[in-house]
Amino acid sequence: MSPSPQEYKVKSWTLISTGILFAGTFLRFYTIDAPLISDELASASIWAQMPYAQIPVNYQFPNNHIFHTLLISFLLKTFGPYSFIIRMPVLIAGVASLILTFLCALRITANWAAAVAALTFTAFAASPVYYSSNARGYALLMVFALLTMWWLHPFLISIKSSVSDTIEKASWPIYFGLFLVWSLGTWTVPTFVYFEGMLAIWLFGALLLAQESNRLVLLKIFIILLIAIGLFFVQYFVIIQPEMLKVAISNAAASTSGKFFPQLLNEWTRPWEFCGLLFIALAWFGVTAIVQRSRRLGLALVATIVLPPFLGWFVGSIGLTKSVPDPRVFHYCIPFFYMAVATG
Repeated sequence: MSPSPQEYKVKSWTLISTGILFAGTFLRFYTIDAPLISDELASASIWAQMPYAQIPVNYQFPNNHIFHTLLISFLLKTFGPYSFIIRMPVLIAGVASLILTFLCALRITANWAAAVAALTFTAFAASPVYYSSNARGYALLMVFALLTMWWLHPFLISIKSSVSDTIEKASWPIYFGLFLVWSLGTWTVPTFVYFEGMLAIWLFGALLLAQESNRLVLLKIFIILLIAIGLFFVQYFVIIQPEMLKVAISNAAASTSGKFFPQLLNEWTRPWEFCGLLFIALAWFGVTAIVQRSRRLGLALVATIVLPPFLGWFVGSIGLTKSVPDPRVFHYCIPFFYMAVATG
């Protein structure tokens, strides 16, 4: 019996996406055994060598991505100082982020072509490739952000839909998963709190607009988020000594108010930075198309792309933090940007 047109379409797109996934994995694996350099060398040679209990309390430089450092410390002490072993967590995270990008894009856009395009951009973009083979914590954050979108998707389908039954069937695994990725996110890189700030704004708005039957579930998730943010403050303002934190902040890479957004676009679009304005236009058209299908889903995608870097720029510009953060800390926004671009 010959396959139906729909089955043939699904099979064709699946084969194409599998090929792109293998190509993206090869790019990430290609330099996995190269000598450690720069910040990853500092992480492996300084903090990862410490006793486990000392890693979370030593933060003279912000390139101690605590959770990631604990992972590579275990690998280094167990298997030895081999670069491919030390980079294994980010390689796994990089490949996982490709799979999650495709799955999330397919859910958000409901379009195989757009999902494959989003996968393609993420697979070959310079920044995701680099941080999937460089022993830093940024690839982990991308996985955490994508998992958040995957688990929260039922809330983003329609403002009129009832999601309580959907979520409550697997409530505790979902709640625990969200708590875990949000806690580990800021425990890896503290600027992940901007992503959580975006979530807090969205969840607060969703609570105000939600049906009565959905508010309890949303409130539970909101409380879980606040607990995770509370743990962020405990880690960086209680466990880490204030004097040490000041030293770390003074050593942090930074941008400026005027240069931040051009640098951010360049970071997100390399090696196609010469098409930056075209990507912005495509992202606009893509978000517009998603909003027409589901207003809530489209606005959530816009918030995920725009709000974390905007919050980082804003608090740095008005002096709440010492400086505007380096655009690379918003690495986790890249897949969502390409979902919008691919849809456009």
